[in-house]
Amino acid sequence: MCVLATLILLPDERLPIGCATGRLTLTGSTAFAPALRGAARAYEEECPGAAVEVSAAGSGEGVETLTERGLAAKGRFPSVIAFSDGPAIDAAPGLVRRPVALTAFTVVVNAELPRRDLTPDEIRAIFLGDLTNWKQLKGWKGEKAPDLPVTVVSRTSGSGTRATFEHTLLHKGEGEPAVTAPGCRTRTNADVALLRCERPSTDALLRTVGGTPGAIGYAERRADTLPREVRALTIGGTAPTARTPDYPFTAVEYAYTYGPPPETSPAAGFLDYLTTGPGTNAILRQRQLPCGAPETGGRCGPDERPGE
Repeated sequence: MCVLATLILLPDERLPIGCATGRLTLTGSTAFAPALRGAARAYEEECPGAAVEVSAAGSGEGVETLTERGLAAKGRFPSVIAFSDGPAIDAAPGLVRRPVALTAFTVVVNAELPRRDLTPDEIRAIFLGDLTNWKQLKGWKGEKAPDLPVTVVSRTSGSGTRATFEHTLLHKGEGEPAVTAPGCRTRTNADVALLRCERPSTDALLRTVGGTPGAIGYAERRADTLPREVRALTIGGTAPTARTPDYPFTAVEYAYTYGPPPETSPAAGFLDYLTTGPGTNAILRQRQLPCGAPETGGRCGPDERPGE
């Protein structure tokens, strides 16, 4: 008797780590949005049946949206992840946070200003209104100090970037002053020397700094080219990078969910993809550092629930 054996080779249909079907909304940090958009595009391409929407509106607003969606779900898990630059302020007790990346932020100025570096003390003096004209600043290194008013462009309240700036570069417990020039051009009170305005997103802040002579602000040190009208400064001689422990203006990017995400949910799948799978490449491309990378040196910390 002759027995014929047939070997059937099936195609390798294994999917990347974290793949899950369903819809997912990513909200929160505008600073982390470029990395999220890159990871979301790659996730949809590699994971059939996944649909990921990125709707960045600021860290505080993102966490607030997540909380509202969680309450409205009435016990069901909302398919939303909110991202925050640093720990979210007044996060609801039911939220769970997970460290995702280490991000470097930078102080930026209008590119026509002949300045390449500021010390932390100089930054504090400018943003708190102690220096209101660039000619008051020392250390121009051969450049003539310009007789030019300082225009401080900050982020609005609830911004994780702003909270990081206040925590790392302003004195502990000291926030930024009130807005004095909503349009960033003219002070509403001529008796107040500080000219200060606010913008709701990273892109809006960069546009304003680039279009306003003598303007200064702060933003995430993204990989995509800054507008040519804007220059990133070093701080105390140290370049803005998450890989340098001595650089003072950094924050952990946290992912928040409304309770622990179910194991097979799109939220759990995408978080695994972003933190331990191919999604880490999108973080690295934006000059950010995944929290799983050994170079973080433990600076990200463990997963936590707010209040613990």
